[in-house]
Order: sequence, then C-alpha cells, then structure tokens
Amino acid sequence: MWIPSSGNLRQINPRTGKKNSVKDLLDFSRNYLGLDYIFWVEDEPYFSNAVLKQLPAH
Repeated sequence: MWIPSSGNLRQINPRTGKKNSVKDLLDFSRNYLGLDYIFWVEDEPYFSNAVLKQLPAH
C-alpha cells in the first residue's frame, strides 16, 4: 500500500484543520493501517528536511 502521493501533503487534515504533515501521514500509516514499511520518494531537499527528521534514529 502506498499512502503518500502527489497532493496528499496539500490536503487538509479534518482533525487539525491544517495541511497534512509528514507526521500525520506516518501516524496514519503506522497506527491506523498498521504498516511496518513506508516507501517515500527521495525528493530533495524535502526528503532530508521533512521526512528523515520524522523517522526514528537507529
């Protein structure tokens, strides 16, 4: 299943009234869908600045 798609981050989150964030998409993917793996396109600098900062360090 692939959740983040073109335009998802521009949609309004009905719970917050704000645009979806990386945190919103990760939360939905993990906690609602129960996903363990999420694939993201490495679109720089967005990927490094927004996505990587939300992932747990290992």
